[in-house]
Parts: sequence; C-alpha cells; structure tokens
Amino acid sequence: VRVLRARTRRRAGEKLTQADRNRRHRHRVLLATQRRRKKERRLLASIDKAEVISGKLDEEDESKAARRRVVRHLRQARSAMELSAATLPAKAPDRARLNARAVPVTLTDELSGNLRQMKAKGNLLVEHGDKQRVLSKGQVTLVAPEGKKKSKPRRKLKVKRQYV
Repeated sequence: VRVLRARTRRRAGEKLTQADRNRRHRHRVLLATQRRRKKERRLLASIDKAEVISGKLDEEDESKAARRRVVRHLRQARSAMELSAATLPAKAPDRARLNARAVPVTLTDELSGNLRQMKAKGNLLVEHGDKQRVLSKGQVTLVAPEGKKKSKPRRKLKVKRQYV
C-alpha cells in the first residue's frame, strides 16, 4: 500500500481534487478490509483454542470425578469400620493384669542406715520368669543399651625447639 500523505494534505479551506478524494477513499477501504481480515483471523484462532481448552476441561472434570469416587469409597470404608467397631463387644480385662504379683518395696520405716548396705527384697527367679513370659508374648521387646560414645583421640603436637 502506497501512501502519499504529503500530496494529499492540504491546508484548511483548500478543496481536494477528485483524484485525491478517490485515493483517500481507496485507502480507507483498504484499511477497513485489513481490520476485518485481522478480526477473522483472531476469531478462527480463538475457535481453535476453544477446542484445546474444552479438551483440557474435560480431562480436569474426569480427574475430579475420579478423586470424588476415591474419597467416597474411603469414607464408606471408614464408616463401615466405625460401625463394625461399635458393634463389637468391649474387650475383657486381661487376667494376668488383675492377678499381678505385688512388688516388694521397703517402707520408709524400714529404711535405716546406709542404702548401699541394705538387703535387696524380691526373688530373682520369679522376676526372671515374669520377664521371660512378657517377652514370649511379644508385649515388650528388648533393645540393646547404647554404649558410651568415645571421642576421637586428640592429636598430640610435637614441639620442635629450634635454637638460633
């Protein structure tokens, strides 16, 4: 498009020739057609984008529906577990706990003198048997005690004396 503005500009009040008016008219029509084509291109591009966007929205809807199904399933499972737990009878107390042996403890009146010289109370065989019974039932597990952590030996620096 060739634009001759210098020729077509006139001072205010001057009349345009028929050729100048025709040239301006053709230019305006050309600009209008260019704008219309640009709008059409944008519209076609937006239609193409709409298909892509609708596909993405469909995928998101499917994933949300799948999540909802999983959540619904988990809620049903949890409510079923709560229902089954509510219908079970209460657990009977363990007889071993009720019939536990009394722990021999010295009373404060019996404590006299040096604590290191006191005689120990209790029976080692009975206590050992109790410990073995608890371990065999799997109620308690023994863990080896952690040893004292040793620090790294410090490096000794040898000082050389120099006589100058």
